[in-house]
Order: sequence, then C-alpha cells, then structure tokens
Amino acid sequence: MDLAEAFAWQATHCDRLGSPLYGDLLRRASNDIGSGGPVAQVFPDQQDVRVGDVVALRLLGGIHALVLNGMLPELAMFYPSVGGAATDPDARWLAFRAAVDTHREVLRPWLERAPQTNEVGRAAALKGALLVVANRWPDHAVVLREMGASAGLNLNVDRLPIGPGLTIDSQLPELPNAELRLVDSIGADLHPIDASTPDGQLLLAAYVWPDDIERLARLRIALDIAMEYPPHVKAEPATDFVRDIELRADHVTVLWHSVMWQYLKPAEQAAVRATIDELHRSASDDAPFAYVSLEFDDQLRGRGQAVLSLWVEISPGGSRSLMATAPPHGVPVAWDPLATQ
Repeated sequence: MDLAEAFAWQATHCDRLGSPLYGDLLRRASNDIGSGGPVAQVFPDQQDVRVGDVVALRLLGGIHALVLNGMLPELAMFYPSVGGAATDPDARWLAFRAAVDTHREVLRPWLERAPQTNEVGRAAALKGALLVVANRWPDHAVVLREMGASAGLNLNVDRLPIGPGLTIDSQLPELPNAELRLVDSIGADLHPIDASTPDGQLLLAAYVWPDDIERLARLRIALDIAMEYPPHVKAEPATDFVRDIELRADHVTVLWHSVMWQYLKPAEQAAVRATIDELHRSASDDAPFAYVSLEFDDQLRGRGQAVLSLWVEISPGGSRSLMATAPPHGVPVAWDPLATQ
C-alpha cells in the first residue's frame, strides 16, 4: 500500500485499540501526505510500504519521545502522558504538523527503527500459564526462557503486580494451591533494550500511546522493578537461543514468547519449531518442558479482529491447549476454566 493508505490503516487500528488521539492525528497525517505536506516530506524515499513496517507508529514514537523530553510544549498540552488535558483536535493537529516540519532531521532516525514495545500487560497471560505448569509439577522450580524479550520486563513476572484490581488488572486461573517458584529467567532479543538507562526507558515509553494512561502506568511500575531486579537479556537470534536450552532435573523449563513469531522468517520459524519439538521429546517427569505462546489468531485477524491466543504445550504427555484469549495489549485475559485444570 502507499504511504497515505498505511497511515489511514493505522488510524483505524488505533481507534479500535483505544487511542482516539492517535486515530485522529493519523487520519489528518494521511491527508497531509496526499497533499505533499510536512508528513510526506519526512518520508522522502518511501512510497510503497508494508503494513508490518508500521511506519506511522515509527513517526509517532519519535514525536512522543520529543514530547516526553520536554521539547514540544505546544503539543504536550494535548498529550495526557505528560499531563496535557487540551482536546481541541484542530489545534492539536497544527501543533503536531509543526513539530514534524521543524524536527524533520531529528525524526528521520526513528523512521529507520522498528518500534519495540515491551507490553507488560501480556505478563498476565504468562503468569497464568506458569501457575498451570507449577500446579502440574508442584515440587519443581520453574526456569523461564523468553524469545523476543525486548527489555525483559516480563521476565520479572513473579514480581509484577498482576491480579484483579492491581496495576496489571486481570483474572488468573483458579488454582488455589499453585505456587510459582521462579528461579532462573533469561531472555533473548536481536536488539535488547537496557531498561536501566534513561535512553532505554525513553524508547519504551515513546512507543506507548500517550492517551493510554493504564499502559504507561504498567510500564513505569515494571521499569521500577527492573531497576531493582535487572532482567538478563542476551543479544542473539531466537534460533541460537532455543538451541542452548537444556532441561534440568527437578525443574520445569518454560519457553515463552508474545507477539514476536510474525517477525521470524519462515526458515527461522522452522528451525525454532524443530528445536521445540526436540525439547518435547527430551522431556521427562523429572525434567518437564512447556512451550507457551501468546500470538495473534490469524483467522480472526483476517476478519479484522485483533485477538491474542494463549497456547500451552506440555511434555511429557504431549498435551496442547488453548488456555486463554486476550486483547493485543494483554489485559484482561479470558481464561478457559477447563483448559487450565
């Protein structure tokens, strides 16, 4: 699709996912591209783009970073992430358009960077799955490995405030006797973000939509926890990462990922899946293995519905269950009570 169509497409999805601010700005930006305005000029060499490149979110992330850094006071008045409460859509658009025009060179590096979020809300699905696994092997401690971990914030799943009425507000499976003993958590990402640095924290916050205050609250709590308990994230591809996994006696090893499978090339997917199958074959009651994935349901996505499906594969036994569904940002999780027994 062309650039204007890509911005219009993203506007629709921002509306559906609860960001009317971005929905409005992106529709106006799409029109601005069509008329050759500043938004078109910041993309001088891009005419045809892929939906998966999310070029609109790249631009929005760069602008949000400038707002968070205090460099765009006129636009900050409209961004709730920094306390802005103004709502005039015409004035907001003029401030946004002027920011793009004035900071064109500053924004261009953001256009070359794929947006990288660390959706802390998805930890609710992970914790529920870990509780199910722990309930099956109550005498085993849990070893967690995450592909596409970004900054590794969800590796602190056992420390995050997850549950009804908490910051990550979601139900968990009804397993009153399950106890999560997480003893070793390691992630991998091609480009890990260091959540202990101001630059890393700014990058993560910039990609959160400024009118989604709940997501920002979840991120900020997770960043505080990460400062005290720094996540361990390796800079390596998923294929190498999973190949190094070794099952341990008296431990259940869990491999997990969320909204990252689509970014692997088909050959990488096949290689990772082959290693997962080998881990299943190697699993025993003494050293069990669980593979947990939270990814978009392709069939529903094709019909315009963005729903994440939580699949859990457990060995020995070879069981595979659809345990829950969730919205793209992770909460609330809808659990299947039969699948989580």
